[in-house]
Amino acid sequence: MKSVRDCLLPALLAGGAAAAYAAGGPQTLDVSDGVTVEARISSQGPTRIRVEGARIQDVIGNVYASSCSARQNDPSGLAAAQNNAAINPGGEFILGCDAAKGEVYLRPVAAGAKPISLFIATDRATYTMLLTRTDSAAETIVLRDKDQPPRPARGSQSAARGGDYVRGLKAMLLALAAAELPDAVSERRLQEPQQLWRGAGLVLERTLSGYDLAGDHYTLTNLGPAPMVLAEQEFDRDDVLAVSIESLTLRPGESTSVFIIRSGSQP
Repeated sequence: MKSVRDCLLPALLAGGAAAAYAAGGPQTLDVSDGVTVEARISSQGPTRIRVEGARIQDVIGNVYASSCSARQNDPSGLAAAQNNAAINPGGEFILGCDAAKGEVYLRPVAAGAKPISLFIATDRATYTMLLTRTDSAAETIVLRDKDQPPRPARGSQSAARGGDYVRGLKAMLLALAAAELPDAVSERRLQEPQQLWRGAGLVLERTLSGYDLAGDHYTLTNLGPAPMVLAEQEFDRDDVLAVSIESLTLRPGESTSVFIIRSGSQP
């Protein structure tokens, strides 16, 4: 049987790992300013939209209600928006925002075959989208603009100049997986539930600081009736340097550890 070290270090060096629920991962779309792209949205649950290397600043479309102004740091704002008075009775979708990550969440107001048109604006470009409803429980859409240069994670430029960067990543990953902490690492135990997609339970168990890095240890549980297959992308954000998942397939009721290493020493 492979040790935790044997299982996790190859995943770290190969890149990140992330999660997608059951039958299909996120839709990754190549986009350009002013060019229309088509995508799927859930007719039953929320659809998450993010832009690689940029933060969404505005969504322009036929919005029924929005919680963005009141609860911009809470991705559960979709539910809050639905409870608010409609600002546009003829609107097509409910909008929620996660300002900390620069992402948005939307949910159609009603079923129907008519596509939803909207614009996604960042500080560098505006993307035109045509969204078609599906019967999926939730969807994630990742927009990738190859015309825009990627923005490096905070603190990664100086760290990447030498082998200390890779050694620091290895050391932090081993500390996250170890039963006892090395002297160079401090720990905060949290036990904080996190909102994820339907059928998944996520708890932030603890956060580590050391090696000029921050490490988060999560427990991910399959709460749904079907097997959960884990893939890349879902835990990626601007300051994430590496993600490693202990088990890539979860049967109903099973749990796995998720380790996320971020730039900066502060949680």
